[in-house]
Amino acid sequence: MKTVAIPLSKGKVLLWFLVNGLFVAGGIWLWGKAPTYDGLTQARALFVAITCIVFFGAGVVVLGAKLFDQRPGLVLNEGGVHRLGMFRFQPVIPWNHITHCSIAKVKSTRILLIHVDNVEEVLMRMPPITRWMQRLVLSRYGTPYSLTSNTLQCDMEQLKEMIENGAEAYRRSS
Repeated sequence: MKTVAIPLSKGKVLLWFLVNGLFVAGGIWLWGKAPTYDGLTQARALFVAITCIVFFGAGVVVLGAKLFDQRPGLVLNEGGVHRLGMFRFQPVIPWNHITHCSIAKVKSTRILLIHVDNVEEVLMRMPPITRWMQRLVLSRYGTPYSLTSNTLQCDMEQLKEMIENGAEAYRRSS
């Protein structure tokens, strides 16, 4: 199989980076404004400020790293599907375990679901808390693997077709 590398959409990553930066700036502003409030309102303001700074600050760090990351967001090769996680590639999804793909929509985000025949094997490789959370995802979508349209530079229908064709080509060659 010819290797296909799908890059990250730097425009989308930059947009998310800027949105996270605005929330951090808002958290810092609210932190400075909190002493002017009284009682419970001050505590709420501080809670929201700290939450914004910590949560969206982490997003600024991760997305800032992704802005300068030259690695592709997704690689399809003879081994299977390689997905770029936050800072490293996640374990490969081998072609021989992919049964089919489907597309789900959650609000405005399209999610490509990659269905496999070794779900329990995948779950056993996960730490206990991650496994528990993954079982919740499984009950909703039926697969542990998904890709979102948020940061990849490709069309979901085309990606679905490429993955299904890759799995089919692997089955024919085996």
